[in-house]
Amino acid sequence: LVADKTADTMELVGRVPGDAGDAHPTADFESRLVVARGTRVHPDPLVSIIVLTLDRIELVQRCLNSIDTHVAGRVAHETIVVANGTSLERLNALQHRDDIVLLRSRYNRGFAGGCNWAAEHARGQYLVLLNDDAEVTPRWLEYLLVTASRENVGAVGSRVLFPDGTLQEAGAALWQDGSSHGVGRGEPAGTRRHGAVRDVDYSSGCSLLVSRKVWDVVGGLDEQFFPGYYEDVDLAMRIREAGYRVMVDPRSMIQHAESSTSGEMYRTHLILRNREIFRSKWAKELANFTPPPTNGDTDGAVRSALHRASGSQPRVLIVDDRLPDPGFGSGHGRMLAAIEELAPSHSITFLPITGGDSSVTSRLSELSVDVVWEDLLQHLSDNAGWYDVVVVSRPHNFERCAGAVRRFQAQATLVYDAEGLWHRRLARQVDYTSDVAARGAVVEAAAAMEVTERAIAQEADFMVCLSTDEAAIVKEWRRDRTFFIPPYDAGERDLGGGFFSRRDILFTGGWLGGAETPNVDAIRFFAQDVLPHLIRRIPDARLVITGGAPPAAALEYGGPHVRFVGHVPDLGALFAQSRVVVVPTRYGSGVKIKTIEALQHGVPIVATTVGAEGIDFLGTHPIAIQDDSEQFADKLAGLLTDPQQWGRARDQAMRWIRLKNTEAPGDTWSNAMAEVLAGRCATDGGRK
Repeated sequence: LVADKTADTMELVGRVPGDAGDAHPTADFESRLVVARGTRVHPDPLVSIIVLTLDRIELVQRCLNSIDTHVAGRVAHETIVVANGTSLERLNALQHRDDIVLLRSRYNRGFAGGCNWAAEHARGQYLVLLNDDAEVTPRWLEYLLVTASRENVGAVGSRVLFPDGTLQEAGAALWQDGSSHGVGRGEPAGTRRHGAVRDVDYSSGCSLLVSRKVWDVVGGLDEQFFPGYYEDVDLAMRIREAGYRVMVDPRSMIQHAESSTSGEMYRTHLILRNREIFRSKWAKELANFTPPPTNGDTDGAVRSALHRASGSQPRVLIVDDRLPDPGFGSGHGRMLAAIEELAPSHSITFLPITGGDSSVTSRLSELSVDVVWEDLLQHLSDNAGWYDVVVVSRPHNFERCAGAVRRFQAQATLVYDAEGLWHRRLARQVDYTSDVAARGAVVEAAAAMEVTERAIAQEADFMVCLSTDEAAIVKEWRRDRTFFIPPYDAGERDLGGGFFSRRDILFTGGWLGGAETPNVDAIRFFAQDVLPHLIRRIPDARLVITGGAPPAAALEYGGPHVRFVGHVPDLGALFAQSRVVVVPTRYGSGVKIKTIEALQHGVPIVATTVGAEGIDFLGTHPIAIQDDSEQFADKLAGLLTDPQQWGRARDQAMRWIRLKNTEAPGDTWSNAMAEVLAGRCATDGGRK
C-alpha cells in the first residue's frame, strides 16, 4: 500500500494476504485502513514515536498523556498510534486526540508488523518504539537523543521501572541459550545502581530509539516473531551485525506495566516459542555469548556479559572520598578530568567512600562510569578477582583498603594517587599554629603522616604525583615507577570577556576538611591581613568565595566585602565574570588546583608562594606571587584598577595556556595506565 504521507486524512483500500500457521490470524480479506493526523502534530518531526495498542484504550491514553506532558514543546516529534486490530467502538477516544497520527488496521499485525507499518508512515530521523502500557518521565526523549548522537550508535533503550518504582531493567544481558536477564531486575525503588550509559546485548522494545538510517539498513523488525517477544532481541543482533552499537541510557526512564496486554500463560508460550526461532537464527553468534548462570551468581554473569558487550576494556576501580565534582574543591575536579581522559578506553567503576550526590552524577553516567554506592570492603569482596587496576586517592582510603585489595583483588595492580603529600601540609601548618598544645599536636601528626606516606610508597605498585618536587620526594622512598601527571588538560575553556566586563575577586574553595584546613587559614589571612590594605585603596572591593558548606570558622569573615555563594556546579561562568583570582594559601602540599583552573580560564592571579607551587610556568609569568599582606594587596589593587596591567597579566596567562597544550612536560593518565597494565601483564599475580 502506498500513501501520500503529506495528506491530513486518507482512506486506503488494499488486499492483505493470508498466511499459513499463525503469522497472521486472518484469511485473505479486504481491509479498510484509516490514517489521520492531528492538528498539533509537528509538521517536521525529528522523532517519530510509535505506539501500538489493541483494546486497552485506557493504557494508551495514559501513555499519550505522559508524552504530551514531558515531550511536547521540548522535542519536535510526532506520535504515531497504531490501532492494531482495535474494535471500532473503542476508537472514539483516540480519534478525537489532536496530538497523534492515528493508523487503524482492522487486523492485528503483531508488534513487528505494526511497528514496520508505522515506520512506513513515519517522517522522523529517529524512530522510538514505545509500549502502550508505558509512561514516560521528564527528559526521557532528550537523553535518548543525546546518546543516539554518539558515533556509530544504532539504538538506545531506557531504564525501565515497574509502576511501584522497582527496577525492571537497565538494558539486558543475553545468554548462550538465547535466554536473557534484565540488568538490575527486581532491585528496589530508588536504587542508584546501574546508572551508566553503556553498550548492552539488547534493550527492550518497550522504549527503544532507533536511527531511521539504521532501521532501513537492517530492514526493520522481523515479523516471523508474531505476535510478539524476541523481535527486539533479534533487532539488536542485526544492528550490531551491521556494525552499529546498541546502548542503554538509564537517565531516560519509563514506568512500564509489564505484559499487561497478554496473560501469563500465553506470554510464557510466546517467549519459549520465539526463543527457539531466535536460537535457530543466531546459533553461530550465540556461541560467543556468556553462558547462563548455573551457580546462582546472576550478578556476576550479568557483570561479565556487560563487560563483553562493552568491548572487554581494562577494568579500573577508582576510590576517593567524594564524587569527582569540581565544585567540591580538594582536587575532585582533577579526578574528573582523569576519568574523562580514561573513560573512552577503560571500563571505570567509581566508589565514593563517604557517599553523597551531586550534579556530576549525570556526567559520570554519560561517560559510562559505574558509580557504586556500597561499602568499599564489601564491594571488593563481592567482586573478587574482577578488577585489573585499583586506583586509591588520599592516605586514609589507602590504609583502609590496601589489605582488602591484596586479598580480594590479588590480580589487580594497586595505584596510589598522591594528590598531595599530606605530611608536608601538616609540617607547614605548624608555623601558623600559635597555641602551644595545638602546635605540638600538629608536629606529631606531621611525623605520623610521613611514616604513613612512606609505607604507602612501599606498598603501592605505582604512584602518581602532581608536581615534580613531590615526585622527587617519592622517588627517594621507592624504587619502582612514579608517574608525574600534572593537573593540566587541553580542554577548551570559556575565557570570558575583557577587563570592563568583569568585576570582583574570586576564591574557589573546598570545605570538606572542616575548620582546620588550608582554605580556612587562607580566608583568615586574606580577611584579616590583606583586605584592610585593599579597602583603603578600593572601598568597594569584594571577594566572592565558592564551595558548599563552609565551616563557621570561615563564615565568620563574611560581610559586605566577603561574600560566600556556596556550591557552584559550573565554575566556568564565575571565572568568566571575575577580574582577579586570589590564592592566599599559606600552607598545603601538592599543586593547588584552584590556581590551575584560574590559569586555564585566563584569569589574572595573585597568589602566595605556596598557592603557586608545583606549577611549571613554561617560561611565562602569569601569576603575581607575594607573601607579604600589604604587597599582596598592592598587587591585587593594580590588577583590579589598571586595565593595561590586567591585560599584560591576561596575555601571560593566555601564553601559558597555549604552551601547556603543546609543551607541558609530564605523563598523562592514558600513558600511565598503559604502562600499569603492561606491567601487570608481564608479572604473575598482578604485582609489579
